[in-house]
Amino acid sequence: MFCLDFAASFFAHRALCYASHTLFGYPLSDGIAGNLSLPFSLLTGGVAGTAAAVALYPVDLVRMYSVKPGESHFARGTIPFMTVYLGVWFTFKNARCSDGREERRTLGARFCLALGATTAASVAELPLDISKHNISGGLRSAALLGALRVPLGALLLLARTTRSLHGQQVAAENDVIYIYRLTGHVS
Repeated sequence: MFCLDFAASFFAHRALCYASHTLFGYPLSDGIAGNLSLPFSLLTGGVAGTAAAVALYPVDLVRMYSVKPGESHFARGTIPFMTVYLGVWFTFKNARCSDGREERRTLGARFCLALGATTAASVAELPLDISKHNISGGLRSAALLGALRVPLGALLLLARTTRSLHGQQVAAENDVIYIYRLTGHVS
């Protein structure tokens, strides 16, 4: 996965969640205010990954020039990556209370969940990402390269969420800026 894969997948996921609300009445939360069901999260993650891979295929120069002549440069790894990455995150990011309601996890707990989701997604992607194998020089180096980007992937999940503040949903830049604003350090 490269940066544009994340952006295209996030856009596609948001569009899918909005369309599912408009067409089928599925909750419009996009998994931001509340958790989504596991099947729905996995399905929308997989479709978002597929949409990103198809949309970026003609302009994916990095993959195009990193595979052997005659080999497809289609981003096959993006599909399982986004299935696991978005599926795990949007299913478990809020804690379920004993009375059935959801409660926002602490920043540390959400970061650990995001790290877990990104790690699992990287493992799912690894065997299919031929470009990463070729660029890094083999499977072992590709695994190390994948491990190095796990914190970035986790931070992207945290940055994509919104928070509820005094019952009103507020778009988040990221948790660090939010904390600084609460403490009065940033206007």
